[in-house]
Amino acid sequence: MARFVTVDRKDGPFKVATWEDAGGVPSVVGYAPGLGADHEGLPVWEFRVPTSLETRGRLNEGNHPVGDANGAPLWAGCRVAFRFANHYINTVSGEGTLDRLDKYGGVSVVADREIAVYDRNGCQVARRREQYIAMDDYMRDGPLAGMRLKRGGVGDPHEHGVTPVFVVLADDPRLVCMRLDRDAAPEEEAPPPGPRR
Repeated sequence: MARFVTVDRKDGPFKVATWEDAGGVPSVVGYAPGLGADHEGLPVWEFRVPTSLETRGRLNEGNHPVGDANGAPLWAGCRVAFRFANHYINTVSGEGTLDRLDKYGGVSVVADREIAVYDRNGCQVARRREQYIAMDDYMRDGPLAGMRLKRGGVGDPHEHGVTPVFVVLADDPRLVCMRLDRDAAPEEEAPPPGPRR
């Protein structure tokens, strides 16, 4: 498994992320406030777009850094996989592109396919690709303390059980980054962009 580092544009406890790439979608394995000895020898990339780790901005309107369900940063237009509450205890899953994150914990996603929209009585009233849901899991301690993760649950533990709802990054951050270190081997360059829908 190859590792690489991304550097966010703004300072903070989550400025430097270490990623692990096992041949699919890379995943974050840790954060640091700056580059250190444990990052030596790893390819270093800098984000060229605002990320969800930057607060009070166009993408993340809130006061806390935001990560996907696993703590990875998001950016406008990134590919995400999601499971949202649809009606009552039902959920809907799919993929799409992230639009924005509001200060109330809401996530706006443009899904790849139309999804049914229900009124409070359970009647289908529309089909649309634009989806919005509010979900947040504020991390009070641990390595992600102070970050809001895009995950939650639908249902109750006693009667129906709880179904996880989430937004997970399904994109490679190197597609919106610039390589900082100059000794990059050709095989360590950014992957070619995948098909966009």
